[in-house]
Amino acid sequence: MPADPWLRWKRFARRAAAIQAIVVLTVLYWLVVAPIGFLQNAVGSRGRKTGWQTRPSTGAVPLEEARRQS
Repeated sequence: MPADPWLRWKRFARRAAAIQAIVVLTVLYWLVVAPIGFLQNAVGSRGRKTGWQTRPSTGAVPLEEARRQS
């Protein structure tokens, strides 16, 4: 006996929704999120030091100074 048409339709709709979600979210990422990141990377780093900055070595740090992280 063939499967109920409603169950076949639900199975098809679930697969279509999964594919549609992947497509919509991928397009949204490349049209909205990625350009914002590229702009922040290009504009935000002019004249400013970004990322890890090297500190001069101070030698051994006393335990009490290491506990006081302010």
